[in-house]
Amino acid sequence: MGKGVERAILNLGIGVAFGAAVYFITVYLRERKNRLESSALFSGNDIGCCQNEEPLSCSDNTGACCGEEAPGAKQSADASGGGCGTAGSCCGGSSVPKTIKKGKARQAPREKLVQKVVFLYASRNGAAEKLTDDVKQYLSAFNKGLEMVKVDAQNMTIQQVEEAFCDKGRNSLFVFICSSYPDDEFVDNLKSFFSESASDWRFSKSELKKCAGMIPIILGDSTFGDDVYCEPARTIARQFSLLGGLRTNHFEIDNLKEKPETYFKEICQLIDETIGNGCVEEPVDEGADTGSSDEEAVDSADDELELPGNSCKSGNVPDLEDIANVVRPTSSQVRPNRTRVAKEMLSDKLRGALSKQGYHLVGSHSGVKICRWTKAQLRGRGGCYKHSFYGIESHRCMEATPSLACANKCVFCWRHHTNPVGTSWRWVTDEPKMLVDGMIAGHRGMVKQLRGVPGVTSEKMVEAMNPVHCALSLVGEPIMYPRIAEFLDYLHSHGLSSYLVTNAQFPDEIKGLPPVTQFYTSIDASTQAELKAIDRPLHKDFWERFQQSLNNMKDICGRTVYRLTLVGGFNFFDAENYADLVKLGEPDFIEVKGVTYCGTSNNAELTMKNVPWHEEVVDFCEQMCSHLPEYSISCEHEHSNCVLISNHKYKTETGWNTWIDYHRFQQLYDEWKENGTKFTGVDYSRETPAWAVYGSEERGFDPSMKRHYRNC
Repeated sequence: MGKGVERAILNLGIGVAFGAAVYFITVYLRERKNRLESSALFSGNDIGCCQNEEPLSCSDNTGACCGEEAPGAKQSADASGGGCGTAGSCCGGSSVPKTIKKGKARQAPREKLVQKVVFLYASRNGAAEKLTDDVKQYLSAFNKGLEMVKVDAQNMTIQQVEEAFCDKGRNSLFVFICSSYPDDEFVDNLKSFFSESASDWRFSKSELKKCAGMIPIILGDSTFGDDVYCEPARTIARQFSLLGGLRTNHFEIDNLKEKPETYFKEICQLIDETIGNGCVEEPVDEGADTGSSDEEAVDSADDELELPGNSCKSGNVPDLEDIANVVRPTSSQVRPNRTRVAKEMLSDKLRGALSKQGYHLVGSHSGVKICRWTKAQLRGRGGCYKHSFYGIESHRCMEATPSLACANKCVFCWRHHTNPVGTSWRWVTDEPKMLVDGMIAGHRGMVKQLRGVPGVTSEKMVEAMNPVHCALSLVGEPIMYPRIAEFLDYLHSHGLSSYLVTNAQFPDEIKGLPPVTQFYTSIDASTQAELKAIDRPLHKDFWERFQQSLNNMKDICGRTVYRLTLVGGFNFFDAENYADLVKLGEPDFIEVKGVTYCGTSNNAELTMKNVPWHEEVVDFCEQMCSHLPEYSISCEHEHSNCVLISNHKYKTETGWNTWIDYHRFQQLYDEWKENGTKFTGVDYSRETPAWAVYGSEERGFDPSMKRHYRNC
């Protein structure tokens, strides 16, 4: 062919290609325009809201535009000074939603429309439900016609969960407001659905792409520790992404340090922006906010490997042997273990809170506090129930703890859960000598402040300045302290008796204890379900630990005590099951006490209705004794609403021997330390005075003191 024909064919080809390109660009622009117009009809964000047209939704949550105040809504200026303050608004502003946690985002499609907002909430104390109601009510006022439903995630069945996310999940925006609670059965069906679906090959990994997305709002309690804080909500949100759903970064709100209301505006703003956008605008790229796993690290490393004969410069196909020699095994790609540096237990804020409550903090994890009964006996107004039951001089008793941390979150905790929690010791460990010396110094400092108080004599003040008893029951779990044996030995070497209280969650530590003047275990429930509801333990195997701890009590060298706290509406029944637990540990004594009302807080569910009368406590003890032929009621302290049940081996022909010969205990301890000679609680017991015995006219109040009645 001639050159003229070739040139004509080339020009024709260029013309066809150019025409096709123009056609496809035109089609793309037309479709994009239609999507934007469709989104504008729903959200109002593309409508000129300053041109006498009222937007359907405005992202500053006032429903107003350019400074106009909507009826019933309080006008607030945007922090950036940008009018409505968000992308798509009439006055500009930042397009980045404010979230608590920052993470990498991936681009989301914009063709979806939110047709329904599902508020999934899971609440323990009502905080999550209250926030849900407030947010839903506020957004409903400015999104007329948009369906909004509230669903209790805790009570959803598997069928309801599947229906919500799969059958009716298309174009639904899920606002997940969940509390942090260490319970395997908390939102169990919701967790089961996502965990099973994420690992089920039959379940499409893009199943939830049809949803408009999820906004996780997590109300946590940092005292639970890093392994529990904000779980299970974080796991559910992560699995939602793994099934193709779009989710935002978490709102993580620490109930201990801040109120959910603080983030009310930001939460409403994010939800409103998502509604206007049609779906989650900047979804999290799963793995970015939680850190890539070891497997992902291996994948990314392998992707960077250049196999021989497989580069752009070679057309040769690599042999299998070559691949095997080049690709490194997965095990060699595992990241090195991170070294966790132990930190102090108490933050500055927690120190401030505990100091305000009257604690004298010692070191980085211990404390001492003066007891009200110390003050009372110092003024001659009576001693505590330990004075009536065991002969303690209350004004010479130091109440302390070597560990402010605990493994439970008991409903009746008199400290309202301001102390840290954890399942194991992960903090800096202070020296036992430093702790004991610091506790004694702190106790003396607080006693000094009572000098000159009416009723305090110089003789009593001298005695109080030299404590001879140490009640390790202040707060927390003392036995968690890794050097508790050395701590007890240092106490005894200074002539102080020890009253060690535990929650029966550390059986191995109980087995390794040295002799203790009196060892207590809190028995707050008689069944596994009750213990879970009352103590709210962090250990998943809490019941097995509980039973093993009771078994190990039989090997304690010293006196052993079960302490029962009766809470009306929780554990004030089933005396027979309690009797079965007594047979398991065979304690010397059983203290049964009615719960003390310590006020109301967000973490305390009790009221005065849960406090039993003393007569009710006595009746319960009589029921227990009917199932325990080797035990009887020996003492009572009506003022403390407390009753003592004792083993008959402490009963003689002349009466009960529940009091302690503290000098004799010290001798027996020294002999044990020198040659390992074991002893029992009977070996250092002495006679109980008549006024402390059950049935006496005094009902446990020392007649040598004067009872003080407050004016009603």
